[in-house]
Amino acid sequence: MKLSGIMLCALLLFPAALCAGEYPTPGRLDGTTAFFSENDAPKKANKSYPEWYRGKGGDGLADESALYFYKELIGPSSFVKKGHNNDYFYMGTLELKPGETYPAHNHPSKEIYYVIEGEAQWYVDDESRTVIAGDMIYHAPYAAHGWKNLSDSKPLKVAWIWWASGDKSVIEKGARFTNPDLFSSKDKVKPYPVPLPKVRLNENDKANVKYGEYPVPGRIAGTSAFVHENATPKKATKSHPKWFRGTGENGIADENAKYFYHELIGPNLPKPAIDDSHIYFGPLEQKSGYVYPAHNHPAQEIYYVISGEAQWYVDDEEQTVKAGSLIYHRPYAAHGWKVTSKEPLKMIWAWWAEEDPSVLSVSAKMINPETASDEKTALPYAKPVPPVRKK
Repeated sequence: MKLSGIMLCALLLFPAALCAGEYPTPGRLDGTTAFFSENDAPKKANKSYPEWYRGKGGDGLADESALYFYKELIGPSSFVKKGHNNDYFYMGTLELKPGETYPAHNHPSKEIYYVIEGEAQWYVDDESRTVIAGDMIYHAPYAAHGWKNLSDSKPLKVAWIWWASGDKSVIEKGARFTNPDLFSSKDKVKPYPVPLPKVRLNENDKANVKYGEYPVPGRIAGTSAFVHENATPKKATKSHPKWFRGTGENGIADENAKYFYHELIGPNLPKPAIDDSHIYFGPLEQKSGYVYPAHNHPAQEIYYVISGEAQWYVDDEEQTVKAGSLIYHRPYAAHGWKVTSKEPLKMIWAWWAEEDPSVLSVSAKMINPETASDEKTALPYAKPVPPVRKK
């Protein structure tokens, strides 16, 4: 019998894999979990920051006197708990106290921020914009960036992601302040670099100026660091069942869709989305009471829940998720969920490629297409449930 490419992959890479749908489903590795909550992650503050800003917590932990804190939810093994380790992808959340400034800084890694709640004045190189919930900000390598919380009563909460495009060591290289002399006190601190970097004509334009420890190349003319989710179309995957994706044409979600998503950064996306070959990122909303049928794909993926609740399934695991939950889908992991809250479920998601970016062009497929084709029979879990692997 001639084996298909997918079946051969299953036998070579995942000897115990099931093939319920088009892709293999290797099953969870024993001792790991897909689920994590930011409530279980410690509040951290960078040890190299001055005490007036990071607070008086020891060992890099933030205490009540810290003006900000961050949490690490997935990343290199030195940063997060076992089971959520990834050398090419680093993600977490950050909160800044009312009225406070995060000083201008930069780093070698690419980065995005997504505003969950609050309002801030954000600076990237020579650009400045007021950002609100639903805004994404992109920091190219070494771009100078900082921000100020515009509220005098509410913290600013954001999600952040660093990712590596081949060279994973870039994630281990920390941020440095563009004007260290202006970070010596609360009265001097600035959310933008001084002086502002000049705009470059193109990538070959050598406008690098060294601020602090790192150079700051400056923005390329015609590009922007800012995009709001509402500036991009609501989409629904064309290969999904019609009862779920709605009747919109060309992958656009209409009023009949049970869910929709936005693409804010990814390969070859139309403006105002931002182009990057190694990551897909955006928000997703799903209506109350509906199932997202079990599916899988070659790319690794995370979801972070902003609001609403769902019963979530990954391989043989099941958990109720809510605001602050992170779910990690390893390559080909079978996953799906059902929205259990009265309000819609809103999340942000990301796919990323470690070295081969072509993995991002391979779409998701239903695990049990025969049951997923009908709203009444669609299941949020794989049937049969994939067995746990020992190695």
